[in-house]
Amino acid sequence: MKERLTQLKSRFSRPSRKTAFRLGIIAIVIFISVFAGDLFPGTQFALMVERTFGRFFNITSAVDNLTILIVESIATLVFIWSLIQLSSWFFLLFTDRDKEPTMGIALAQSTVKYLFYVIGAVMVLTTWGVDPTAIIAAAGLAGIAISFGAQAVIQDIISGVFILVDRPYVVGDIVYVEGFRGLCVKMTLRTTHFKDMATNDIKIFHNSDIRDVVNTTTYVSTAVSEIGISYNHDIRDIEKIIEEALPKIKEAIPDIIEGPTYLGITGFGASSVDLKFIARCDESKKFSVQRLMNRELKILFDERKVEIPFPQVVLTEYKLNPTNQPIVDLTKYQEEQEAKRLKARGAKLRKKGTVDVGDEEEDK
Repeated sequence: MKERLTQLKSRFSRPSRKTAFRLGIIAIVIFISVFAGDLFPGTQFALMVERTFGRFFNITSAVDNLTILIVESIATLVFIWSLIQLSSWFFLLFTDRDKEPTMGIALAQSTVKYLFYVIGAVMVLTTWGVDPTAIIAAAGLAGIAISFGAQAVIQDIISGVFILVDRPYVVGDIVYVEGFRGLCVKMTLRTTHFKDMATNDIKIFHNSDIRDVVNTTTYVSTAVSEIGISYNHDIRDIEKIIEEALPKIKEAIPDIIEGPTYLGITGFGASSVDLKFIARCDESKKFSVQRLMNRELKILFDERKVEIPFPQVVLTEYKLNPTNQPIVDLTKYQEEQEAKRLKARGAKLRKKGTVDVGDEEEDK
């Protein structure tokens, strides 16, 4: 606090050029407002100043009328404050004790409060002599200008009103919005806040961007588990095992409301017969129930020696020499080639009928 006071003191002790310029402009406006009638007597400029700025800086009239105007303004503000308090007490009748008001009640209460603010401002300005029609006209022009410059904001607000009226979802519902699954934690006229169930991250959607919504909390949700078994098993034996085990699986998973139920064969894979199981549960527990069902089914099939096939890959190792050529036993290869050569030469010589001693020895 002391540091803040020191900063303010140093700031006002040495005003910057910009601050001095602003103070000079204010001083000039006040001077002209007070002495416009003397400086420019009988001119339209002096008349305009007296009707606008001069109304607030005319010392003579201020002494006569200032007290009455201030009292009337204070009375108007007290009256408006009383109306706001009465409206707040009225809306409390529709709100449960120890609970936050619903979005509709909060919206209505906020609308009424700001409406009273506008009425009070118009009444105070009227007390000080400002024409209310000029205020309304200026407000209309300002509204048109704002509407052109803030089309996206207006779209969000209109969409938010329809969401509050139609109630496709409320705070506490788990919904899918544009591919995102989350818990609705907050709703305003412009945005809706959803919490990711897995990471607790908050994602904020503009109400005008919300098109397709899937509300998953209206009814109980379904957890799905699919598992494959080998073609070698008799499906009738497997179904008997499943029928005996389903009650035990329900006891092992307390979050299951209804089921689990065996629905039969869903397809024939390349190496497996696919079986499908479902269980009814709360949406917030759906994926945990699904994981636990997979676990219980895996334990069941392991205990009953039911084969769950899986893809297998056979690898063949092929050795290569440094030149990337197959390794060959050269000694054995040479012996085979030499034997073939000698055999061919002996056959050739016998055909001619001339075989000498050296050739006979070579043939042997």
